[in-house]
Amino acid sequence: MQNRKTAVIITKFECAQSKMTSNPLKELGRTTIVKRAVVACQQAQLSPIIVITGFDGPSVERHLAYYGVIFFQISDYGSIDFQKDLRPALEYGFEKCDQVMILPTEYPFCKTETMRMLTEQEGEVRIPVYNGKKTGFPLLLTRKAFDRINPQIKFNGWTSFFEKNEL
Repeated sequence: MQNRKTAVIITKFECAQSKMTSNPLKELGRTTIVKRAVVACQQAQLSPIIVITGFDGPSVERHLAYYGVIFFQISDYGSIDFQKDLRPALEYGFEKCDQVMILPTEYPFCKTETMRMLTEQEGEVRIPVYNGKKTGFPLLLTRKAFDRINPQIKFNGWTSFFEKNEL
């Protein structure tokens, strides 16, 4: 098992076109979805933690003011342009780390242990497996896989974007 430095990107969307978005400030027990995601990433020793926000950016930034996260903002979730909106956050993560994990807030119950296991595994793209099936999130991407992404492919969510890029 290698100890690789891993950044994480927390996004509010998996599939922008399907309207399957969540409110990152929605209460989840005694915390919120986005705060739970940040704390889980901190417990898994992922750093830096990058949060991509949209129109709700100022509210999310105030909410996480003392958590040491970095923010990138997307102006329109309805038409996400990979090159303009997402690539800068991924580039930032790869400047600091060997690999980047992607965690949409639509999946707030990711276990810290799952995150740790993904960081220790081999492969250009790593996805959790349950009962022999790849289950979705979080996704982990190496620089080699990132360099193979075709930025001309339309972004309609991480899963379909990676499939279209044959990652």
